Amino acid sequence: MKNKHFIGSAEFKSWEYCPKRWYFQQTMGIKINNPAVKRGMEHHRKRAMEVQQIQRTQSTLKTFIILGGIIWLIFLGSLLSQL
Repeated sequence: MKNKHFIGSAEFKSWEYCPKRWYFQQTMGIKINNPAVKRGMEHHRKRAMEVQQIQRTQSTLKTFIILGGIIWLIFLGSLLSQL
């Protein structure tokens, strides 16, 4: 008999990875080899790659903005020192 109050590490890992997937497995018995689940996993993998690309782009843009601000401050300081 399975203890309903015990959560094993594999079950916790499954929930941590995707709570909805864990829920469907627990309540509906949907297995990983289901084609719809495989399509969903591929969809999430693609979205994760897109998010990572956006995060890298944002990081690069922040760096350029900071560098631009530093250059502007140096330029402004040199103008003020000439007065």
